[in-house]
Amino acid sequence: MSPAAFLLRVAATTLVLSTVGGALLHAVVVHVPAGHVGVRVDPEQGVLPIDHPPGAHWDVGRNGNWHYLPAGVRTTEFSTGEGPGRLEIRTSDDQTASVGAVARGRLMEGRAWEVVAAGLDASLHDRVRDGVEDVLRTELAVLGSEEWFEVTRQREVMTTARPAIEAALRDLDVELIDLALLEVSFSQEYTRKLQAKQAAVQQARREEAQSAVDRVARELEQLQQEAMTALAERTGDAELTRQRRRREVETALTTARSEAELLATETRAAADRIHAEALADGQRAIAEAQAGAEAERLAALARPGGRAWLARRAAERLQLEKVVLDPTAEGMPNLLDLDALQALLD
Repeated sequence: MSPAAFLLRVAATTLVLSTVGGALLHAVVVHVPAGHVGVRVDPEQGVLPIDHPPGAHWDVGRNGNWHYLPAGVRTTEFSTGEGPGRLEIRTSDDQTASVGAVARGRLMEGRAWEVVAAGLDASLHDRVRDGVEDVLRTELAVLGSEEWFEVTRQREVMTTARPAIEAALRDLDVELIDLALLEVSFSQEYTRKLQAKQAAVQQARREEAQSAVDRVARELEQLQQEAMTALAERTGDAELTRQRRRREVETALTTARSEAELLATETRAAADRIHAEALADGQRAIAEAQAGAEAERLAALARPGGRAWLARRAAERLQLEKVVLDPTAEGMPNLLDLDALQALLD
């Protein structure tokens, strides 16, 4: 056999085997698409309670039926425009509001087979939409037309509506992930009236705010004046207090100075008196001493020796060339009697 014939036979054999193998593999393996959950319905057992994730799964004999449900997050939208997605709500003050909203949900894990068992796999999205719309129509109807423009009020109503929507979707084996209001619109005529009313309200609020600002400004000015008056009074009181204290200090200093001068005068007078008394005592003592000394001198001169001394002094003062003593005269001492002479000199 030529090489070309051999290669042709090998290629043909490979093609036949691959075709047969693919046919056999297709007969026993099922591929669940990405982003979906597969549910097998057996002809005899019915819906099998198993959710098959994306990928290949054995199905020997291929005698069953497979259903594929979206496993990811699905979005249900409502708009204010014309069309099947339009959502209109009758407000509490009998106005019609077109509402834009969005709800996002997904199949609960392990519950896809129940959806198939209930026969809802084909209409699940529409059933979810109807459930969300019924709850929104009921819960949003409590809002008045003006409340639709209050974000806080919208959040309160949506917070109340969320548990009801979760319960409605739970019956469909769907888990609510997110819910939000997007927009709201009214008829043109009512919108113009509402805008005019809002403009009047805003003008009234601006005037009220301006009035409040003016009132606060007046009160602030009054407070400033009162503060300045109080400050002036306190400053005046402080000045009077300082002046009074200054006078008190000056009076105290004058009194202290007068008392010091009086004390100094009294001290000097007492010192002068003591000095005068001491000086008088000294002079008196000196006089007494001098008098005593004079008395003693006179007493000494009165004695015979004193008289002799006086006589001698008197004789010394006399200018006599010669003195003749008469030994025979009375009272003339005997020069030879030394004892008598000594007694005379004593």
